[in-house]
Amino acid sequence: MSTGNRSGGRRHYRTGISADAIIDSALSLTREVGLQAWSTRDLATRLDTSLSVLYRKFGDRAGIEAAVVERVILRAMPMSSATDWRGWLTDMLAPALLRLWPYPGVAEWTFFHGPALPSVIPTISRGIELLRDGGFGEDAPLAYSVAFNTVISEIALSDQRRTGRSGVQPTRADFVQVLRAPSDTEGHGPDGNTPPQHSAEEMATFIEQFDAVNPTGAGGGVPCPPDQPPVATSRYFAYLLDSVIAGLQHQLDARSENR
Repeated sequence: MSTGNRSGGRRHYRTGISADAIIDSALSLTREVGLQAWSTRDLATRLDTSLSVLYRKFGDRAGIEAAVVERVILRAMPMSSATDWRGWLTDMLAPALLRLWPYPGVAEWTFFHGPALPSVIPTISRGIELLRDGGFGEDAPLAYSVAFNTVISEIALSDQRRTGRSGVQPTRADFVQVLRAPSDTEGHGPDGNTPPQHSAEEMATFIEQFDAVNPTGAGGGVPCPPDQPPVATSRYFAYLLDSVIAGLQHQLDARSENR
């Protein structure tokens, strides 16, 4: 095996690199800069190898991306032993935010390409089976897709915001500034009691919690580790997942009433 040094002015690359070693390095780069931000040349440099070695193992960059995503998704969404669809969806999706957060871009890839990766198929099949047996019938794939896509798209959006890839304007801080600007609205809110500005302040305070700090008490906070979501983001995500499952249960109840 070549050692990656130079001999007579010619560079010698490492060639005996396993597919697992390539995926491990690609995972490290993804943690550092995000899935879409590194190039195959970056990966080759990290491994002290050539592009041809990478392409012989995976065909192209898309093949490497898919291998990275598959590795992360299997860890993030393991097969559940639950025997009812509610418990199964909760077991699969509840850990997703914490486990996908360290790998920006993986959720976005999964949302646009779908989770149709070879080793993930058994998980998808089991989820649809439980939903079908639980009363969704032929709508089981629809229910599965709604739950999965809602969760994955929210994580993907969070990734874009924190890595600066979304290009969305105005920023969260701009929104807070607008909410706290003096209002010319007179009177009270729709309930006849709450002043509109008070409600706007409540929303502004809520939005500020999504900055990358965790609360330590009144007026204080500590920066989040880069591989962990802020407390407010975790709370929002849990509420979102609970709402999705409750919504599916409502759909199921409606089906039963209409029979």
